[in-house]
Amino acid sequence: MSLSKIEKSEKKEKKAVAKKKEVSINGQAFRVLERPRVTEKGSFLGSLNQYVFIVSREANKREVKKAIEELYSVKALKVNITNVKGKERKSGRSRGRTRAWKKAIITLKQGDTIKLFEGV
Repeated sequence: MSLSKIEKSEKKEKKAVAKKKEVSINGQAFRVLERPRVTEKGSFLGSLNQYVFIVSREANKREVKKAIEELYSVKALKVNITNVKGKERKSGRSRGRTRAWKKAIITLKQGDTIKLFEGV
């Protein structure tokens, strides 16, 4: 085996070992999760072990997952995030917009629940 082939195989091994960046919340989970979104659709999703939260505009999936696991002591399997555009509103002659926000749908491990939505 030539020296160049050995070097190429070592490079491939190094690429495969790349680590994922670890997300650290450090007690700041309340800044990622703003509030739960309690709606009819959200209560239906609760029966499917999914919960809906309004999250910070700067939050990403990793941060939301870490915050849910830290605050509620549950195991989040999947996080889906949607950006919701602000709507245009009129009052008399003046026009404005409601602010844009971000919605996260969190799927929990079977058997885990969040007591926040009980009886709603």
